[in-house]
Amino acid sequence: MVFDFSPSVAVLTGPVHTGKTTRLMTRAVTEPSLGGIVSPQEGATRWFRDLRDLAAVPMDASTEAPETSVQQVGRFRFRTGAFYWAAERMESAFANPALTTVVLDEVGPLELRGLGFAPWLPRWIEQHSDRLLLVVRDGILNDVVSCFGFVPYPQLD
Repeated sequence: MVFDFSPSVAVLTGPVHTGKTTRLMTRAVTEPSLGGIVSPQEGATRWFRDLRDLAAVPMDASTEAPETSVQQVGRFRFRTGAFYWAAERMESAFANPALTTVVLDEVGPLELRGLGFAPWLPRWIEQHSDRLLLVVRDGILNDVVSCFGFVPYPQLD
């Protein structure tokens, strides 16, 4: 008999550009217990936005000076500082007992390369799996599960 003691984490999954972020932002308006970070695209710019106070920072490296620390996957370049800002917001959300669900939108190819939120994800999964909701595009869900060692439940579509 084999037992799996991996943490269970709620997952919202679906193809790219199918409204996952929009649904979460809409839901947060009527559910004050929902917090965390979403990553909407507004015009040509992608943002990290706090679901509770709506504060935001641009993710795209193209919006900063050339000397800014950058993380790149494919043609996409992201500001390292934006991830630190979002991680601080996630930590604040986890520290707030009124938030029963803390969203991280999204875990993707950057994290699979050890970048983006990868430095924080193992601890968040270990310590907050009961409150964490990860947004993962469906094409890489199995890779994310293998990389970060959790059991996805319930798989929300």
